[in-house]
Amino acid sequence: MSLGTVDSWRLETRPGGAPWTEWQHFLVQLPDLHVLVNLSWDQALDGGRSIVVAWDGAWAGGVEVFRGGRVGIVPGRIDARLGRTRLTFDGLRYHLHLRMDSGAVKADLSFTPTCDAVPSYNLKLGTRPMSWVQLPRLVVSGRIALNDREHTLAGAPAYHDHNWGRFRWADDFAWEWGTIAPRESTSPWSFALLRTTDRGRRRLRDRVLYVFKEGRRARLFEPHQIRVRSPGTLTPPDQFTVPAAAHLLLPGALGDLPADMTFSAQDGDDVLELRVVGRRLARIVIPEEDGVGVVVINQVFVRGEAEGRIGGEDLQAEGSGVVEMIRGHRHPCSLADIPPRRRRTADGSLGSLLARALDRIERKQPEHCAAILGALGPLRVAVDCGAESFGFAADCVEDRGGDDGLPAWGTPLQGAGHDLCVRLDRRALRALVGGELTLEQAIARRRVDVQGTVPDVLALHRTVTSFVHAALRTPGLEDLHRELMEERP
Repeated sequence: MSLGTVDSWRLETRPGGAPWTEWQHFLVQLPDLHVLVNLSWDQALDGGRSIVVAWDGAWAGGVEVFRGGRVGIVPGRIDARLGRTRLTFDGLRYHLHLRMDSGAVKADLSFTPTCDAVPSYNLKLGTRPMSWVQLPRLVVSGRIALNDREHTLAGAPAYHDHNWGRFRWADDFAWEWGTIAPRESTSPWSFALLRTTDRGRRRLRDRVLYVFKEGRRARLFEPHQIRVRSPGTLTPPDQFTVPAAAHLLLPGALGDLPADMTFSAQDGDDVLELRVVGRRLARIVIPEEDGVGVVVINQVFVRGEAEGRIGGEDLQAEGSGVVEMIRGHRHPCSLADIPPRRRRTADGSLGSLLARALDRIERKQPEHCAAILGALGPLRVAVDCGAESFGFAADCVEDRGGDDGLPAWGTPLQGAGHDLCVRLDRRALRALVGGELTLEQAIARRRVDVQGTVPDVLALHRTVTSFVHAALRTPGLEDLHRELMEERP
């Protein structure tokens, strides 16, 4: 079967339980340049999604969603169009013309397979199957610009796979999957690893280790032949989260991401030890299908070292790659009735942006609007942004000013009609939403000040978290996000 057939989009659209999910995935695997591009179709989204993560000493990338005429994917072909990005296949190589709407990453790259496709069908994830095709070894040439920092590639190591199925991110599964390409282009060896468990990672379901020689499978070690050690906790010096605002949902401590993993495998005379050491981390946040929670796809960029003997031949290799680790984060919430909302806001004000966002969330995701109000409860919150101020509660959003302004900082709120007062400016808010500043950093640097009791501050934090969860799930907030991020005082 030709590569154009085995790697073509399936794009199943008939009803069949869980919505159909499918993606084409590309990696550039250099020690000093990491590039991940994932182009996907999601039936539940009724659209396509482009995820780009890149590092060359600084991070670039993001998540962009496309619907309607901005999506062009045909079943039975590899070619795809998402916004201004194009993927084409000429029968020999893949051509990626990448243009993010944000302008953060631009690329024109050609990926040439140097191996045969390795298909795996109906891998069980939780209660549902996923299928995939991997090309463990390609070379990539072309140009890429990360926020105007340009790089030229000529025969750099790359990886590609294609996944599809009706699995659900909220199902009872987790995986650790990785690929390692050799540092030296003359080295024939490359590797892929996979470990799947239940969501809580207490029960092992599958574990395999692939060894490829010159792009062809030289050895597949099975679960009973493999031991895994994963000591330590990953503490990378920098992290990158997409979508950017989703970093507000995640705990500061990584907790259960291992600092390194060693896969030791033996079957007869074939023996291999593969060690991967985490170097830096990007987190891709996917909303769960049910409830208020997210799945975090941790992309751990690693250094790999391998030693062993395969097929009577000594093996020693080092290189770089990525290990992808899935973790889930739940957000406990209660629901509240949604009352009529009074609104007194000026066009373009922060209060107006909040009111319009709540209106859209209520229209399109009413259960998540109920979760926001359940977290807020009876709190009445005042927000002071310097040139503009507003207040909000479950039943109102209104600009404030003049004699109706906020109390001076440090004076009691009693009698002022507020339980809680928050002070920040638009720049700090943009930095928080844009992922340039964590909430902990904003508080430590006095970019955000909060006045109120501890229980009320915790309730406000739950409200903000519920709001970000809702925003991730609500289509049509992109224009409000752009308006917020515009340069204004």
